[in-house]
Amino acid sequence: MYAATGERRWNFAATAEHQGRGGSRQRGLAYWASGDDRRIYTAVGNYLYALNAHTGHPFRNFAQKGSVNLGTTVKLDGSTAPVNASMDSSGVMYKDLYIVSVTGGPGTILCALPATD
Repeated sequence: MYAATGERRWNFAATAEHQGRGGSRQRGLAYWASGDDRRIYTAVGNYLYALNAHTGHPFRNFAQKGSVNLGTTVKLDGSTAPVNASMDSSGVMYKDLYIVSVTGGPGTILCALPATD
């Protein structure tokens, strides 16, 4: 939203990226910037998205076309199938890493993802 007018700047619909209800939303988001590159990181259901802060569009060169299925980062008992994993709250940015806490599967797992491509 524009602060002066309240007019919507952009809207992101996770269901346009991945079919289904979209799942639960995380509480909060993370912001990262370097030069003209400004990104917002947010999770919906099993997916973490990297969005362009100016347009709201996913960065297609981040992970798998703009998002990563958090369940694919967890392996249980040698299985290759993704587990049901999600984020309850936003992670933290440290330099060029996004550090997140993923819940589901065997418990809570900490992951560090590169903020850039």
